Amino acid sequence: MSLGLRVVGSPMVLTARRLPDTAAGFRRPLPPSPFRTYEPPATPQVDDVHAAARAHVLAAGQRHVLARGGVAYSQGDQAASIGWVIDGRLMLSVVSDDGREVILGIACAGDMFGETALGAGQPRATTAIALEPATIVQVDARDLAALSREHADVAAFLVDALLTRVADLQARLADHMMQGSEARLVHLLLQLASAEDVDGAATLPLVSQEVLAQMVGTTRSRVNVLLRGLRAHGVEPSPTGIHVHPGVLRHWHDARREA
Repeated sequence: MSLGLRVVGSPMVLTARRLPDTAAGFRRPLPPSPFRTYEPPATPQVDDVHAAARAHVLAAGQRHVLARGGVAYSQGDQAASIGWVIDGRLMLSVVSDDGREVILGIACAGDMFGETALGAGQPRATTAIALEPATIVQVDARDLAALSREHADVAAFLVDALLTRVADLQARLADHMMQGSEARLVHLLLQLASAEDVDGAATLPLVSQEVLAQMVGTTRSRVNVLLRGLRAHGVEPSPTGIHVHPGVLRHWHDARREA
């Protein structure tokens, strides 16, 4: 039996009423925790609180169109501008001194990238490469600093964007420390699919299983096994890309996690 509490009259009286048990029987609900699953931040909408500031910032930048494989900037370059993805997706990666490449994340439509330019004299910490044809806007760091000094809404927009990036990185770190490779792959696929403004299946950029393995932090052979296992749960690999049904995949993953 589950107990529900309600307030009756004055003074306060707490009474218990019976709530229907679930078919699976009573289970104590778990408190919400940011470490139970990774939910990618939603793509900013044009009618949100920062719409005017975002438009002001983007108007101050230069628009560039990248072909698939096009480089927005390279690791070690002097960081002179901050970028926003208008459409498409960019892969952010870093190469160690011994030549090993680590993929840190994906920048989707609405995302800010290259924020190290906000620090004076900082070199680029990553390389940003287009996973598919993409449109970006790059704003000179000096112009952005001037805008933030003159317009409080622009400063608030930048702070919010930076906090979103920090929260995203923290969630990814928790994901890698506390989730298995299957959960990490599901979270990555859902993040990529969230950039698609569609009701049904989203077609993700055609990336190799080796790249997916680097993103997830596992081996190519493990990714191959996981993708085959996810075919029945809303994931359809094909020669043209990976088709993901976000609702089907999320429902299966949530049910599996709560079982």
